[in-house]
Amino acid sequence: MEASTNRGREVAGGQARGESPTRTERRLLHHRRAGRGRPGRLHVAGGALGAVRTRRTVLVAVLVGLGAVLHAVEGLLSLPTVVPGAKLGLANVATLLALELVGPGAAVTVAVLRPVFGGVVSGGLLSTGFFLGFSGAVASALVMAGLWRLAGPGALRGAPQVPAGERSPAAVEGVSGDRLSLVGVSLAGGVAHNLGQLAAAVVYVGPAAAAAYVGPLAVAGLVSGYIVGRLASAAARAAAVRTVFRQMTDRPLVAVTGRGGTDRCSEP
Repeated sequence: MEASTNRGREVAGGQARGESPTRTERRLLHHRRAGRGRPGRLHVAGGALGAVRTRRTVLVAVLVGLGAVLHAVEGLLSLPTVVPGAKLGLANVATLLALELVGPGAAVTVAVLRPVFGGVVSGGLLSTGFFLGFSGAVASALVMAGLWRLAGPGALRGAPQVPAGERSPAAVEGVSGDRLSLVGVSLAGGVAHNLGQLAAAVVYVGPAAAAAYVGPLAVAGLVSGYIVGRLASAAARAAAVRTVFRQMTDRPLVAVTGRGGTDRCSEP
């Protein structure tokens, strides 16, 4: 009892300083039954929640910029392709990092904003290349976000998402039971990216010509998805990346109203 009281004071002090909970903490407490009133009611001031949203916006902006830089670098490398229209898709590393380190919604946001930002900078906004790239990026992000929610690490059986810094490296890189790894999600995203571009290309080349490339582009998507997934996994497991994201998102324990009106603490 005394330990719980001391921890409650620690939490109260953290909230007074404007420190806010992580998304994982909020989801855990939201689904936890605390007894009186609404289950797991969280005591967080509006300013603290505003700080959480601000940090999330900053992280998404950083990843959008990273994706634009990777796209430009890939264009400078002029990598050879066997299948016409197939690319490695280095920019998807930023989308996968957003998926792993922030969440599915952030991944879709990065996928939408990255080609728009790149198109504005390069002057190719609303061009044919922009239209095809945007279609592929959005299709890929939607597929990956859906898989992440359904079968990603920590997403099954209603469990909350756990950021990379709070999971072991093996959970980021490998497959655990029936859960997809970041590489597995990237494989599906690579195929979806190429097929999304092909679907958009029907407007220009017609359905008959586009259908001939379904098989080759699907295989190319698997290859690029594996390579990009490995790169994203290595980046997500890097100590420097985890440290930066933890510093910007992690906060102390959060107080919850328990049975009988007592305050208790919970950790993610």
